[in-house]
Amino acid sequence: MPYLRGLGLNFHAVCFALAIAALATVIFSLTPIVRLSFSEMREGLTECSRGRRECFGGRSARI
Repeated sequence: MPYLRGLGLNFHAVCFALAIAALATVIFSLTPIVRLSFSEMREGLTECSRGRRECFGGRSARI
């Protein structure tokens, strides 16, 4: 096809596309990790807020 002869890859466009793909990969892979750590932290805080002895190293806490 004669109109496709002038087509080529632009180096800057390819680099931009790769950078966007890498950024999206990092963002979408870190999001579940961050959510998981916050849910574990929230679970630990709710368990210890009930006054369980295990949260204080097995000893009673006196205030």
